[in-house]
Amino acid sequence: MQKDELFELVIDAFAELATLHAAAAATADRVWSALAEHDDASSEGVFSGNLPRECSRQHRLIIDATTFTVKWRDQSCHLGPTILFKLIRRLARRPERFLTSDTLMEDVWERRCSDTAIRSAIKRLRLALHDAEMSEVAAAIRARGKCYGLLLNDIDL
Repeated sequence: MQKDELFELVIDAFAELATLHAAAAATADRVWSALAEHDDASSEGVFSGNLPRECSRQHRLIIDATTFTVKWRDQSCHLGPTILFKLIRRLARRPERFLTSDTLMEDVWERRCSDTAIRSAIKRLRLALHDAEMSEVAAAIRARGKCYGLLLNDIDL
């Protein structure tokens, strides 16, 4: 085997390894996401950092995966099995922290999408929450550059 042929063989092997690695990483991400969803309770309570965990359900943001509904105080907002529900659920998993648009693409859209698609979904989510008389929760969804977060600590209780 000549040097050029050997070099080509090595390059091809590394390209194949890179492809296999990317596929394995994508599979691992899907498995971790599925496990995380399975471990989540179907009705998750998200607390403001200003509240002790013993507080009543009305002072929690409830993300109900069985009905695809968000509940806050005495209000509820049915989002259905939509991107908007996946988006609020993902933001609520890590309240008080900003998530990058890349993280949201992977976890919510499960594919690459435009920043415009994310901004549009955030706007529609805020509008749906506002229409359901959850303006405080809508206002708690904040943007910082290309990062988004659910900042419940800013809500006056």
